[in-house]
Amino acid sequence: MGGAERYILLACYGGGHVQSLIPIARGLVKDNRIRLRTVGFTTARAAFERAGIKAEGYSIFEQYVPAAINKVADPFWKGISHPDVRIEDTRAYFRVGMYDLVEEIGEQAARERVAAKGRAAFQPEMTLARFLEHERPDLVITSTSPRSELALQRAARRAGITGLAVSDLFLQHESCYLCSPGYARDLTVIARYVADFLRQSGCTGHRLHVTGNPAFDRLFQPQAREEGRRIRRALGLNSGEILITWVGAGSTISLPGKRFHDNAEVLTWLEWFCRRHPGFRYAFRPHPNRPARLPEECSTGACLGAAYSVEGVLWASDVVLLEASTAGFQAALIGRPVVTIGAGNYPPYAELGLAVDVPDLESAGEALLERRPPDLERLAPQGLGDAANRVLQVVYDLLELEAMGA
Repeated sequence: MGGAERYILLACYGGGHVQSLIPIARGLVKDNRIRLRTVGFTTARAAFERAGIKAEGYSIFEQYVPAAINKVADPFWKGISHPDVRIEDTRAYFRVGMYDLVEEIGEQAARERVAAKGRAAFQPEMTLARFLEHERPDLVITSTSPRSELALQRAARRAGITGLAVSDLFLQHESCYLCSPGYARDLTVIARYVADFLRQSGCTGHRLHVTGNPAFDRLFQPQAREEGRRIRRALGLNSGEILITWVGAGSTISLPGKRFHDNAEVLTWLEWFCRRHPGFRYAFRPHPNRPARLPEECSTGACLGAAYSVEGVLWASDVVLLEASTAGFQAALIGRPVVTIGAGNYPPYAELGLAVDVPDLESAGEALLERRPPDLERLAPQGLGDAANRVLQVVYDLLELEAMGA
């Protein structure tokens, strides 16, 4: 590739996905051989900016669709808001998605599909291909989310642009498109177990890099442990008290279609449980995509929201309760017992020995009392504390550059 400046486009959604890419962006912006353009979909833009990384939002794509689509798309996005998402980005998300959908299936069918599925109906590969044709980056980096990230990687592959997907967990649901010939050829995974699963799922033409998840590096930094101790002191917990942390989901329905519990229902149950078992306390960790408070009837719990890092919250916890969250994996990595409710095999925490899965909320009490520690032997996770450097090495290899400091 010679000595020319390399142009990288890095784009992803919010939640856990952006946390995997923030350490990569931080590493790349330090390299004067690289021009990095960072795009945050939904809540990712604010997350990048809070991390000190300049980011743009979905509105950068709106110039590639005609204004005539506004009258079709605008009724669907008005009234949708989130404190971390700018209104112009929400508007662009629906206009771009709707334009591609209308071009694909016609206006009436597009209206009906969006009315039924909301934003899940969108995968604007055509418009993102126009964007890439104009930009021509040397490398496109995303996480493994569907919809816009999937469309971006497929458009890049068709245009002959190298793509790298950075994954965070087990990729059970995502494997159906990650292993398709049109997806990014290079993919990072958290463990050899995941690489083996993907090969069995048909990822034979892909290059799988076992790096770990960069978002988990912070778990193993001294600051995270210290924050956990500070949280326990702030809650007035003594060394003998057991803190149960309920980790809220980021949506109402899981990818396989399971409806998640209402947070209020779980917290009311935890209030009852802790009153019945002296020495137990509980806390609530809302998902950043679904901010929430404790219900009024939950008088003895605590809400550990965005003022605290998820790493600090997990170190403060004695047992973690959830349905489907990356936080369950993180908790297991630091030896915290994890209890999942009705997860089955998605994610496969229980199958791998990382958690105890119970069929329903009412069955969780026994598992919370037992607090069985996780077993990491089968998963054998890689890159604990050093995953970002491993992923950055993959980036440099793809760009045919020596890593900084090499």
